[in-house]
Amino acid sequence: MAIVLYVVGTDTGVGKTLITSYLLRSLKQHGLRVRAVKPFATGSLADARSLQKGHAHPRPRLEEITPFFFRKPLAPFVAAARLSLLPTVRRASAFLLQSAREADFLLVEGIGGVAVPIRKDFLFSDLIAAVPGKVLIVAPNRLGVLNHCLLTYLHLRCLGADDIAVLLNDVNTIDLAAKSNQRALKKLLPNVPIFKFPQLVDDFEWSDLSTIMVRKSGQRFWAWIQSNCGKNHGKPAPFTNQPEIQKNLRAPAGQKN
Repeated sequence: MAIVLYVVGTDTGVGKTLITSYLLRSLKQHGLRVRAVKPFATGSLADARSLQKGHAHPRPRLEEITPFFFRKPLAPFVAAARLSLLPTVRRASAFLLQSAREADFLLVEGIGGVAVPIRKDFLFSDLIAAVPGKVLIVAPNRLGVLNHCLLTYLHLRCLGADDIAVLLNDVNTIDLAAKSNQRALKKLLPNVPIFKFPQLVDDFEWSDLSTIMVRKSGQRFWAWIQSNCGKNHGKPAPFTNQPEIQKNLRAPAGQKN
């Protein structure tokens, strides 16, 4: 059974696909079998195609990444032409469990915010409650993010999620709040790991991105990724027997994590 890691957002367009693609590529480099899925999508399959490119050959089909797609760019509950087309928690859970059997790590990208309605009685967060896993909250590093992160975190905690981290994604416009958000969140959520993701240019290279993340978030980020891995799976953490990974992820001298 794979380790399940949900990549959820405080809103739509905050960088969930970018972060999921980064994790997919990085974990693969560590010799792990990794699957990345985005169970629900509306309007476009561009995110599914991005995740598809990160998989090794033979790559999964788009419907194996995003089985529940609706053409209108609206929340699934609104986008579906008929209620009968909407997936249930049971169907969505079965898809995740099947995908998890084929990997050491299963990355699950959310849709919009964590409480997006899939159907009247089914929010995306209900899937996290049904198939528990680690949760990475992706949020844009700008004014207003403190409120959005707190709302998302408290919602997840009410559903029983307890292995949660926050990743602030730097955006194009750096305002005054962006310089203090990470420090503020560490005070507001003292027991939650808070990380930052660098601002990227359009022609960035994935190899450069890995170097940046090691330098800026270093061992703390990967320590959280691997923490408790194997705890409920009857096997050691994925990185335990791979010392070269620890060497590669070691923060450069003089750099603070």
